[in-house]
Amino acid sequence: MFKYTVSKDDFMEMSIYLMKQKSAKLSSKIKLVLFTVVQMAVIAYLIITGTSVSPIIRILMGVFSLIWAGQTVFSYAFYGPRAKMMLANQRDSDKTGEFWKEHKLAFRDGKVHLSYGESKAAIECAQITGTQETENLLLLMSGNGIFEIVPKKVANKPEFKEFLDTIRQTAAEKLKEAQDKQRKNSLENTSFKEYLQLSEEEVVTQLVRMKRLSLLTAAGWSMVTLLVLLIPLVILALSIYFGSTLYIIVAAVFLLLMNAGTLMIYTPLYKNVVRKQLQPAGEGGYLLTVAGETVSLFTREYHFRYRLDTLRKVMESKDGTMYLFFPEQQMLFIPASVSAEFKKAVNKRRSLTEISHMEKDAADEKAASDKADPNKK
Repeated sequence: MFKYTVSKDDFMEMSIYLMKQKSAKLSSKIKLVLFTVVQMAVIAYLIITGTSVSPIIRILMGVFSLIWAGQTVFSYAFYGPRAKMMLANQRDSDKTGEFWKEHKLAFRDGKVHLSYGESKAAIECAQITGTQETENLLLLMSGNGIFEIVPKKVANKPEFKEFLDTIRQTAAEKLKEAQDKQRKNSLENTSFKEYLQLSEEEVVTQLVRMKRLSLLTAAGWSMVTLLVLLIPLVILALSIYFGSTLYIIVAAVFLLLMNAGTLMIYTPLYKNVVRKQLQPAGEGGYLLTVAGETVSLFTREYHFRYRLDTLRKVMESKDGTMYLFFPEQQMLFIPASVSAEFKKAVNKRRSLTEISHMEKDAADEKAASDKADPNKK
């Protein structure tokens, strides 16, 4: 068991480190430029040229532009003041000061246990997804968040490094055990199975293509992305209705700025984004199965499960690659080499009448639809 305290300076250092990480991302830098220099230049131009618009409206536009730019700059800089705000929020959410009491970190019963004051937590070893280091701290990560802040005076001890090795080894053993069990159960009841040897480049290319195709389906849109798209469109529609060229330009600028993330999907940059986000097992090691009402995809470290009864859309490219779209933006692509056999296995459980064949004429689409639905007359 390791015992130590986390100081307010430690908390500030951790906060600043996370903020700098976020600001260093390419997407953050693009947003910073778009929401400051670009939008201020556009608004300034509109204010200067829009002499027929009420002075009050132009003043309000300028004030809004400055507030928007100021808020953006504050969100990507001024690390010290923002860290102090995060510290104040931590104090407000921890009225009794439990977090500042002695921390106890231990490995017990196959889990990682953490306690301070009356607060206790225990997570599986596999939930510790890695570590990150600052000048004086070691951060234990869980998913995309931080599980614990460990001062380096503790983290640098040989016994702590043994502690981390034990966590990693236990996680690997449990993961392998669970994967073997899942694979065995899946294979015992499967009507289709195929081992896929795919390179990272093949996976990235298909993921990018699938994401772009998803925007052509309802499954590719969340409520947030719809709102971000619709709000500027409503402003644009009103601008056109009232015949205001000035506001048409403003609405178009808002549309571009607010949807920069979606638009990036159609640029060459998005391929690099996907490559960086690609989970382990990008090279080979894929097992695809259809068992009962479930499609499963196994990699070296992950098991993805998709229910056929929730399948919302299927698209098929000219080369035979299939793209399956499920709720909550879940997507799966089936390589052309196995798509025909896969389709047969799926058709026994759910008709793929919604298949859209890209780059094929209407006759091909009708023939494929008839084949996908054997009951269709």
